[in-house]
Amino acid sequence: MTTAALLLHATGAAAPPQAAAVPSAIAAPLTPAALLPLLEAHKVRNLDEVPALLPDAVLRNFVLKHGVHRTGERGHLSERQVSQSASPEAPRAILWDERSGMVLSYNGGQKNQTNGQRLDWQAFDPKTRAFHLEAIDFPIEAGHAKAYGKDGGADCVTCHGPLERPIFSMYPDWPAFYGSDNDELSSDKVAVQGAERRDYEAFRKGLGATSARYTPLFDAARVKRTVGVDIYPFWPYRPDLDEKITAPSRAFAFRPGLRLGVVLNRLQAEMLAARIEAHPAFPKLGTLFLHELLQCPSSPAAARTHAERVAEALGEKGPPTALLHEGLVHYRKLLALWGLTVADVDIRFAYPNPAYGSDDARGKPMGVGYIGRYWNAYFDGASTIDELVAYLLWEHLAKSDPKVRALDTAGGLRENSLTRKYGHIQSRYAFDQTFFWSVDTRSPWIPIPYPKELEAPHHRQGFPAELREQHQKACAALE
Repeated sequence: MTTAALLLHATGAAAPPQAAAVPSAIAAPLTPAALLPLLEAHKVRNLDEVPALLPDAVLRNFVLKHGVHRTGERGHLSERQVSQSASPEAPRAILWDERSGMVLSYNGGQKNQTNGQRLDWQAFDPKTRAFHLEAIDFPIEAGHAKAYGKDGGADCVTCHGPLERPIFSMYPDWPAFYGSDNDELSSDKVAVQGAERRDYEAFRKGLGATSARYTPLFDAARVKRTVGVDIYPFWPYRPDLDEKITAPSRAFAFRPGLRLGVVLNRLQAEMLAARIEAHPAFPKLGTLFLHELLQCPSSPAAARTHAERVAEALGEKGPPTALLHEGLVHYRKLLALWGLTVADVDIRFAYPNPAYGSDDARGKPMGVGYIGRYWNAYFDGASTIDELVAYLLWEHLAKSDPKVRALDTAGGLRENSLTRKYGHIQSRYAFDQTFFWSVDTRSPWIPIPYPKELEAPHHRQGFPAELREQHQKACAALE
């Protein structure tokens, strides 16, 4: 059956297929508090028994890590410091619930793979807005008193950092993952796609069709029920390479790497905003931080004043202007106000990766550092971490600052959402409405003007006058 036939029923629809919306509407989000009783109720003893018990809303969201180290198509470096092993024939599965933000992962259990019987997860606590890493080692002996206890791994913190934050590369380049190039596997013109396609086809015929760790991911009835399409050879990645803006295959529903980055970026933004807002220096320096985070212009005198205030807060000696980069307080100094580093904020690499030491991203669209006065922050395909954090802090400041609150109401900041950006493309929105609602309720974003050189490699859609006007109004309100 052609892709057009697979997707035809949703083209032009005003809402997602009802069957696809039902599981998200009636099933509770997955959390550790729900997972552990589930395993206990089913007397699960081995990791192979776990995937089939997971809810539809989790099994439809997954990416597979093949672990082959290549430089990404846009220059993104493959992460070599993450310890969990993976192979093309037995990839590491990463599954998630987009509503709770809980992420589960496990590998194929082959003899040459580390932690082959361990189920790992990263949960997000909505009350504390913090991440927690935990795990269960299988097999579990029947009747063991601590059968379903949780182990937080110290080895996990080594890579995820003290805040236990996520690790996932920047859109649209996910080296070492299937679909590493823009969630695509079917182009004969892109070498990495051809290599991954051949490995993926072999995997689907091998363990993908026989191992209980993978077969629930490719259950045809579940795919039809949750997404509304017949399963196809490249599931869950794009079924074709159609580049028309209205092509259903461009929907987020068929781009799991894109979806995962969007979810993790929003959770990371919530965690960071919570820490910054709770810092004792925020009442005094919050507005200044937001002004500089948004890369707002300042006069030389104002820039010096900003630098002096930051230098005083950090106890920095020497000329305050040493803290400036092209008229802005240096990004690293801004983060230091809250006891944060770039590695705490940016999720594209493991915490100790030396790439976080870079300040220069010129000619490196996937790199860490400055391009002119623009800090090349983590980009998920829709917004950067800085744009998301900026809105959450703006929302917090609006509670006490009438000037900030007025712009939030009149300036359209809440309109910077996935629904606003893509909701008018009905042939795609039919598949994405539920997902957009889920992530848009976490945070809109405040747009930050970016260098034109990032437009093509990041697949960005330009920075129109409407967004420039929003940015200018936001900066004016923060002066």
